[in-house]
Amino acid sequence: EDEWLSKTLRYAPGLQTITVSSSMYALTFILAFLSFTGSKGPIAKILGWLGTNSYGIYLVHLLLLGWLARAIQHFIPWLLAQPMLLVFILAVLDIALVAIFMKSVARSPARKWYRYLFG
Repeated sequence: EDEWLSKTLRYAPGLQTITVSSSMYALTFILAFLSFTGSKGPIAKILGWLGTNSYGIYLVHLLLLGWLARAIQHFIPWLLAQPMLLVFILAVLDIALVAIFMKSVARSPARKWYRYLFG
């Protein structure tokens, strides 16, 4: 849809347009998260945890992703040829390591600043 709009209306190549499909995609995710409100299943708990810790994950993940990618390139270079597996491993490792880091800060003497560091 975005490609069709840019060709039809002759938009600049880098211009972001708000399309019906992108709006429906965002609305679907918002409604999906709202539907998990009050759920007690394991997926709801994981999504709830991700939601409450998303700001901390956002703040730390970029640095950690760079380090993880370099470590994988150095120690497991064949994994770079498998992009789907690489992205999955990077995402899981990144979130797990950020969670461990956040938990360690929460249990350290720096816990009084945890709220300011990670929201």
